[in-house]
Amino acid sequence: MDGLSHLESIPIDTEPFIDINDGSGARAILCEIETMLEQLLAHDEEGVIDLKTIPISHDEYLQLQYVLGKGELSATIQSLGKSTVAETAIAGVWWITHYNEEGEVIADLIEITLIPDILKSDQADMRNSLEELRKRIESEQPMTL
Repeated sequence: MDGLSHLESIPIDTEPFIDINDGSGARAILCEIETMLEQLLAHDEEGVIDLKTIPISHDEYLQLQYVLGKGELSATIQSLGKSTVAETAIAGVWWITHYNEEGEVIADLIEITLIPDILKSDQADMRNSLEELRKRIESEQPMTL
């Protein structure tokens, strides 16, 4: 018996083979993202791709996720259903998913922007918060931690 026969018992994890050159919808979407990212950099023009309106297969969807990767930032927003915002590994490319109250996906977006609007504070909310802060500062109640 040779010394290599024990290798069969060693588990091997493999990376999935992702062929985006197979004429798939994933490649077309990635090329569109590339163009939008160029527009953002050159002209400060943001872009959005609504994946719910594009007929792509589950495998193509997984290809997009794999190629775009995961970035460092993510947020979950609870307002009339959950929304998730995730930076991809490609700076300026964000994956945003909105769910209804039953947890069903109602919007699945790829946004090309510096920061998605959903993460920006609303001006009216900021004005109200400023007034609230002023009230808290001026209150005669002691501030404790």
